[in-house]
Amino acid sequence: MTRPLIGSAGSALAGAAAARFIDLDRERRTEAKRAEEDRKRDLDETRRLACMALMGKGTRNYELAATIANALVHHQQAAGVGEALTYLTALANDGPGDADASEEWLNEQIWG
Repeated sequence: MTRPLIGSAGSALAGAAAARFIDLDRERRTEAKRAEEDRKRDLDETRRLACMALMGKGTRNYELAATIANALVHHQQAAGVGEALTYLTALANDGPGDADASEEWLNEQIWG
């Protein structure tokens, strides 16, 4: 009589484990989808800011340049901090350095 009970308990545990595995997989997929949506939203915001910098070339808008550098380096992981700051400062100042090269670099970051 104890063997059928043990077998039933084992089946119940296996069923619970399978259900939990399915739940974990569903949670993982939901989180992956949410992360992709967040990444796309961040990319859209980074592109919007970068377009503002291109339109404001030479305006000395350092806050905008720093915001874009932060987005590119930390959110998009698309550039190194030194590289981003060099290009974006040249763009904000319309020099020193090659502002046209900075504009090309930023366009590459925006559009790939």
